[in-house]
Amino acid sequence: MVRGRKQVTDPMQYESIFPARFLARPNRFTALCRLEDGADIVCHVRNTGRCAELFRPGCRVWVQHNPSSTRKTAWTLITVDKDGVLVNVDSLAPNKLFAEAVTKGILVPASLSRVEQMRPEVKLGSSRLDWQLTGPEGRLWCEVKGVTLEQDGTALFPDAPTLRGLGHVETLRRLRSEGDFAMAAFLVQMEGIRRFRPNTAAQPDFARALREAREAGVEIVCCGCRVTPDSVEPAYLIPVEL
Repeated sequence: MVRGRKQVTDPMQYESIFPARFLARPNRFTALCRLEDGADIVCHVRNTGRCAELFRPGCRVWVQHNPSSTRKTAWTLITVDKDGVLVNVDSLAPNKLFAEAVTKGILVPASLSRVEQMRPEVKLGSSRLDWQLTGPEGRLWCEVKGVTLEQDGTALFPDAPTLRGLGHVETLRRLRSEGDFAMAAFLVQMEGIRRFRPNTAAQPDFARALREAREAGVEIVCCGCRVTPDSVEPAYLIPVEL
């Protein structure tokens, strides 16, 4: 049995979800939306990616009402309708989805015969990696990336250059060379995806680093999700093409 946080075994369910229309994105942290009753609201955006193909004026979205004295707005943008495909844009979701996928046996590390323990946010030197999995064969370090960019059934990452993401891949490669197992996991927050590829057009260095990492023994895996306006859960594996 995998030991870890109890809540990661259940599908992510959002409460107090309301339909709305996207109006504009003044900056990467906020979006202006209009509820069905005509009220205009400011929503927090938990995804700092560009998401230009998702956030189109007039598109359907679903927002969560979660008032708090510590927040500037009571609303959070959760789900976007992209031409009939629902996309979860919550950047807090991928780590939980990864744990759920491992716990349910949807995503099985090739290097471990079984996962005995999962530890989130494990410190490594001056930084942290998303997960450390432990099994009879040793420990596996994992970095999780959420993916919301899709083109013709292909999921792409990143949607913009990311030095942080590049550094994570290089760290995983180093850990593998030092004897530990390593994995880069991409969680695609939508359905209907046929394959995953690194976005060479956006960042050639990331694509190169991912190929070199796999050649060095780092596992590169991808998992797609089932999405509704108020929930998201891991559902299927996606072929990786590097």
